Amino acid sequence: MGAVHCDIHGRQIGGPLCCEHLRDASSGGATSDGVAPDPEAVTRLTLDFTGDGSIMWETVLCHVCAIRFGRVDGEVVSDVESVADNSNPTEGKALPWIAPSCGPCVVRWKRGLRRG
Repeated sequence: MGAVHCDIHGRQIGGPLCCEHLRDASSGGATSDGVAPDPEAVTRLTLDFTGDGSIMWETVLCHVCAIRFGRVDGEVVSDVESVADNSNPTEGKALPWIAPSCGPCVVRWKRGLRRG
């Protein structure tokens, strides 16, 4: 769903789309609004881009974004055009801002390992 350049792993394709909190945490940075994502409480969604199951993409939200947008683990979301500009709930938006991430960094973060 897009490429991302990781300063450790280089160009990465195929990592999950993540909310800004998970992207920041998995890349070793602090989140802009002080949310500290819990690796044990992530919510995995599948985005159905065509509505017929032919183009599906993994998305991972932190517990705060999942609660704010009313998303539950394992859910399939087909309202993929309705994405907010950030992680704050907005009337009529189904998802927070999401973007490609470095897959290896996300996996290491979820395991409690340092980047690298």
